[in-house]
Amino acid sequence: MGNYPEIDNYLDLLSKQRELSKNKEENEDELNNIQSEIVLAQSDVIRVVENILMDMGLKKRKFLSDFDVHMKFDAGLMIKFRKVPSMDFKIAFEKKIDNLVSANYCGDAKRAFFMFKY
Repeated sequence: MGNYPEIDNYLDLLSKQRELSKNKEENEDELNNIQSEIVLAQSDVIRVVENILMDMGLKKRKFLSDFDVHMKFDAGLMIKFRKVPSMDFKIAFEKKIDNLVSANYCGDAKRAFFMFKY
């Protein structure tokens, strides 16, 4: 399992946001600041995930890339593959990142949905 400081930072921001959300009126300014930091940190998380997928043998190109990574909501990660990935590949990917679990996604077999635990 890998330890990635960018992902750890992102999960810390999500935890802080959850705690501050308990008293939204009192913490409105802090919540706005953390939300801005979360948006910036998402690009770091996407970059880390792309690097992991490239280390696993997939290609990232401008056209006909083997995958495309998107953040869904705050803790969701959607990966669109060009070809349907094997279960072994998904399991190996999931093991590379701490606090990442596969989530059920009904629909296109070329898409994999994961959630961060925080």
